[in-house]
Amino acid sequence: MNAKRFDLITLTDLDFGELDGKCFARLEEHFPINNGRPDADLPKDSEGKLYNLFKESAEWIFQGYEGYTTTLPDAIRYQLPSIAEGGGESTSGDEQFEACLLASSKYAVGVIAVWMSKIPPPQTDLQDLRKELHDRGKTVVDAWNAKLHEIMNPKTLLKSKAESATTTNDGEPPPVFASSRYYPMASAWSAIELSELFKNPGDVQYLGRIFTGNSEWDDPASLSELILEENLSKRNYERLYIRWTDAFAIYGSDNTEYERTLFRAVQIFEYCIFVDCLFRSSSRQTDDLMTKVTGFWPNPFALNKRLQESAEIKRTYLASLPVHSSEGKRMLSAALKSYGIVPGLIDSVDTELNLLVSRYQWSKTQFMAAIALAAYLADKLGFFELISHLLWHRWIS
Repeated sequence: MNAKRFDLITLTDLDFGELDGKCFARLEEHFPINNGRPDADLPKDSEGKLYNLFKESAEWIFQGYEGYTTTLPDAIRYQLPSIAEGGGESTSGDEQFEACLLASSKYAVGVIAVWMSKIPPPQTDLQDLRKELHDRGKTVVDAWNAKLHEIMNPKTLLKSKAESATTTNDGEPPPVFASSRYYPMASAWSAIELSELFKNPGDVQYLGRIFTGNSEWDDPASLSELILEENLSKRNYERLYIRWTDAFAIYGSDNTEYERTLFRAVQIFEYCIFVDCLFRSSSRQTDDLMTKVTGFWPNPFALNKRLQESAEIKRTYLASLPVHSSEGKRMLSAALKSYGIVPGLIDSVDTELNLLVSRYQWSKTQFMAAIALAAYLADKLGFFELISHLLWHRWIS
């Protein structure tokens, strides 16, 4: 298969933990021109190409929120400055790796996306190219994770920006935010139309190997089935495949808006990663609260807050999808199912919440029983009678 262009977007999820709004405000200080406001009085060339592609392609599926052009409510997209592959300051001679951060200060989660693009020579093995670009993308993602930790976390003490991308004073890796994995999304712009490309069973199997990276050593029949039956797009020039580990998009030569179409697909995958991170962060908070619900104090206020936050996430990001087109709703719904968020992850989160409620009910019963026992003993020991006498004498005096 010959491709006019090959793109690899490496994404990773970030759980910022207990960082507050002041820590997120430091992002505004370091990246003041990239806060997502479409009405900002800024020259066009002050925004990077990746940032603009995200902003323009979002309009094909997502709706805007409160003056921000983002894929999600309660989230802001930040354009991160160009960075060299090693993580240091980039120079004019370095290959540039454009990056963006989608972050929510309300839920303390985010997603980093690093973009690399190549025009492969004829007969290039796209499977090998995918692996090469993904390995390089991971180093840039790691460097940005460390830099963001340095910017946002006031407790981080590093001597210099150069050290923050390599080692700390003790020779240990720089501190980073919690991240579950890397999520590669590959895209191939075919030199021919897809109707012609899919006529050749060998090309179909090859596309399957590009998608999976051949890391699973699937048999040819399974690769063909994956490509022919798991497509999420109905556009005649596009095929889109999404799993919880990776994603793949294929475009025919008749696609005249390749980049905008691609980054519309990237944002669908990014949405799944973001929502997945939201629910895993919510699950972590549920686990933390589980140990704080005891018979000594059932913690009803914290429980109520946890239940309200979980319900709000499901209502905002699943029940009321942030879209303004029928295609967007269909593709997001299909992507969430293909990714495994619906129903798999949601069922798991609901099970944990039910366990938390059950623990609360048992702890509340123990708490009330302890109060009843204490009241019974106090009555038998004459404690209440003593208190009543003391209050009576104090009143009449």
